[in-house]
Amino acid sequence: MVGTWGEDKLFSNNFLNIFPVISALMVMGIHSYGVKIQDGITAASFIEGFFSHGLFCAAVPGFFILSGNLFFKSIYLQNRTVAEIGHKLKKRVLSLIVPFLAWSGFYWAFYAIGNHCFGIKMQHAPSLTIADILSGIILYEYCFPLWFLFQLIFYTFGLTFIVFYITKFFKNKSYMEKNMIASKGRRIIAVGNEA
Repeated sequence: MVGTWGEDKLFSNNFLNIFPVISALMVMGIHSYGVKIQDGITAASFIEGFFSHGLFCAAVPGFFILSGNLFFKSIYLQNRTVAEIGHKLKKRVLSLIVPFLAWSGFYWAFYAIGNHCFGIKMQHAPSLTIADILSGIILYEYCFPLWFLFQLIFYTFGLTFIVFYITKFFKNKSYMEKNMIASKGRRIIAVGNEA
């Protein structure tokens, strides 16, 4: 029998061990798409496309869900205070923001040195103005694979206090009150969709 959030330790431990491995293999499958369609769709290209551009695309949202679950579960289960959450976010600066800025800065410098020092012409050559340097590094213009980390930073820092206050609000409500609030929310959404 599955318990409430965090109570079923055997399932969650097994899941946390297996899911990242399966998801990593799926991400490899996404990036291994390589059949060229020359004369229409062949069986091999269809199968490869089905997995690579279809089924395996669930891996990236799965990583977001897993990361969010692990991060927010401790807020929910341990009744953390705003100060404790702030401390937890400071740790995320070191584990998310610093590596993101370091790698993005490295790639910006690589492109800038190649373009300005060695004369290598690039389609999107980096400019040396402060605004363009910051934009190139923060918006990962020269290292597109960092999009995942950028989004993870955005959601971690953008949603933390929203989730904190929502869980505090709902934790003190009875089952009946929670259903009434959800029902009102569904009605507002339904009315908005009809308009």
